[in-house]
Amino acid sequence: MSEMLHFPYRLLPIFCLFFIACQQDEKKFSLTSKLGKDEALEDFQQLIEVLQSNHPALYDFTPKNQFDSLVNVQRRLINDSLTVSEFFNVAIPVVNQVGCSHTGFGFPNPDRFWTDPETKVLWFDVVIQDGKCFLLKEQVSEVDLKPGTEIFAFNDHSISQLQQKFQQYISTDGDNKSTKKLVTNIWFNDYLAMSENFPDEYKVTYKIPGEDSVRYSRIKALSGETVAPYYTKTPHLSLDSAKNVAVVTIPSFGFYENVEEFQSFVDSSFHLIKRNNFNNLILDLRNNPGGDPYCSAYLLTYLAQEPFTYFDQPAPGYDSLTKHTPLVEERFQGNLYTLTNSLCNSTTGHLCALLKYHHIGEFIGSETSGTYTCNDNSKPFTLENSGLVLITARTTYSVDVQGIARFQGIAPDHEVEITLSDHLQGKDPVKDYAFQLIHELNNGQ
Repeated sequence: MSEMLHFPYRLLPIFCLFFIACQQDEKKFSLTSKLGKDEALEDFQQLIEVLQSNHPALYDFTPKNQFDSLVNVQRRLINDSLTVSEFFNVAIPVVNQVGCSHTGFGFPNPDRFWTDPETKVLWFDVVIQDGKCFLLKEQVSEVDLKPGTEIFAFNDHSISQLQQKFQQYISTDGDNKSTKKLVTNIWFNDYLAMSENFPDEYKVTYKIPGEDSVRYSRIKALSGETVAPYYTKTPHLSLDSAKNVAVVTIPSFGFYENVEEFQSFVDSSFHLIKRNNFNNLILDLRNNPGGDPYCSAYLLTYLAQEPFTYFDQPAPGYDSLTKHTPLVEERFQGNLYTLTNSLCNSTTGHLCALLKYHHIGEFIGSETSGTYTCNDNSKPFTLENSGLVLITARTTYSVDVQGIARFQGIAPDHEVEITLSDHLQGKDPVKDYAFQLIHELNNGQ
């Protein structure tokens, strides 16, 4: 599920900070707008009432007494007027304590927001490992920084301070720290901009590889409209005849408006796999945040070894998936290796849970963020005074499995970590590990 809201370009994923197009033409949304104390309290109360009235599992992750205690603590922080940004930072801990990847905050009119000249971000490609931040690639800047540069602070805020703040922005199922870590790396620039209120420039404290001295530079931010999109949902197939390996990469199941397009890709891919007698399949689901269950269920008809039931209970919008689903004639019957990481959420978590439960193939990589159940059928509610959008799930969807943890992802059979060196050299040790397993299998090792 997860992409139920059909997010446009330049958006964070559903389990992070949300953006949604809402009609607010009468005034321009701004994080710097002032809210009176009473206005902020009204929005805070509206937020609580929306969650209580709509969320299907509000107290499943955090017991009601603990949740109510946090609500009271955060409400008391509203003791004067606040900017929208300050109100956001007061309210977001409450929203994320729900422990639901489909419930979070959003900004209205994302296209207008991100193309506004006042919406400025850095454009650094960084990775944070063991509490340290390293530059992988600098997309645009007037300062010549080398890959591998260690960054100690932005605007005198240490990396550990920023990490702690960013954690509050990220909604996950439960408190999935591995997901929050990976999401922080990928959308670091956006979180940094939000936490610093979109400044025109940043003071960056860093050390270049091979040097002992710490440097300071002021680097200008870019308007959002100059930043290229970094998300794709296009699946693709590659065939390696020499190694007898097919690789199917699916970065998204978000084909709500064109399920037939996705099904056509799956049909043609598995037709080629069967026609060319490929006995080994690598299914790369990494970074796949979810999408339409009709897509994942259709893929499963090619991977399962016996008919299955997808959802085990009423599933609004997907009634046919609660019934017995037959397999297709050209289903794959060889060796399956599924690659996962901590961005595999929602529908992708559902699929991985079904593969794991039915013992279909082996998992390589890291724990998924999603599991056998999630809350969705999400709906946006605009807070009256701030203009922030609260998006809350309204229905619980669970696949037909047993014995899988509620608030843990699907664990890999072979855990493979990506190191800083791998990042800098452009290596993919997760996929390499799959190829190594196939090589050993082919050679009887």
